[in-house]
Amino acid sequence: MRDMPLFMRKIIAALAVMLSFSFSAMSQTGAWTGRLKVSGVELELIFNIGEESATLDVPDQGAKEIPVEVSRDAVGGITLNVPAINASFKGLWAGKMIAGTFTQHGMSFPMTLTPGAPVIRRPQTPVGPFPYATEEVSFTNGDAVLKGTLTLPENCGRKTPVLIMVTGSGLQNRDEEVFGHKPFAVIADAFARAGIATLRYDDRGFGESTGDVVFCTTEDLKNDALSGIRLLRERFDNVGVLGHSEGGTIALMLAGEKQVDFAISLAGMIVSGAETLLAQNRQACQAVGLPESEVDAYCRLLSDT
Repeated sequence: MRDMPLFMRKIIAALAVMLSFSFSAMSQTGAWTGRLKVSGVELELIFNIGEESATLDVPDQGAKEIPVEVSRDAVGGITLNVPAINASFKGLWAGKMIAGTFTQHGMSFPMTLTPGAPVIRRPQTPVGPFPYATEEVSFTNGDAVLKGTLTLPENCGRKTPVLIMVTGSGLQNRDEEVFGHKPFAVIADAFARAGIATLRYDDRGFGESTGDVVFCTTEDLKNDALSGIRLLRERFDNVGVLGHSEGGTIALMLAGEKQVDFAISLAGMIVSGAETLLAQNRQACQAVGLPESEVDAYCRLLSDT
């Protein structure tokens, strides 16, 4: 090595650095999971890291595939920027882990990423083969096009009872999927096995459905469901509605307008939306252990706005 020309030694050294950088970059790809602890609350963060880009999943909050910017240095350092939530993670690769710091809105917390993602087991999710049929259908309400799944039990006919399923607040797919749970798929499966047909659909502006979600109101969402009811009336004599949360309120609205033959409300509001949100915020503050005086002050502030 001592007899080797200087320029050759420089080339070898440069190649070694490049190989080291390439190896560390390859080793940092795939799913990496970290646990963030803030004010007594623990969140699981899963970074799905590629060579040049990545995504972030936060299962505890139902967030998936948040875009992430990736940068690396030559000594195993990696920076993951998440502009959508004003956050970043800076860490150093150490073989079986990436130790570093997660920063959001100027606040920093230690966090260590380990390879792999937890396996989410949802044994209640229906698995085929199924003793019933399904059809993909669509219906419209103004400019909104709603896409859904019609589940038909054996020997289905006009006399078969059918109901449309309406999700709660926020954008959700036809299964009302949250944290890997698919409650509407489970309910549709159980109903089909009991001889009841169902129609569940993606919310407007989500999944395969289109439509405005910025200025729409509960009335608009009720009319989305009503369009689905009219579709069902073409094939069934006994049409009902099942709604959860805000969907439960919509179910009661449709029943009050005599648009359905029966209604099922799961946790639908029977007080005003303002009262409901205030109660939900109070319970959330209490759940993380905030002092009752702070909870009361926060709720008073909300009620005054």
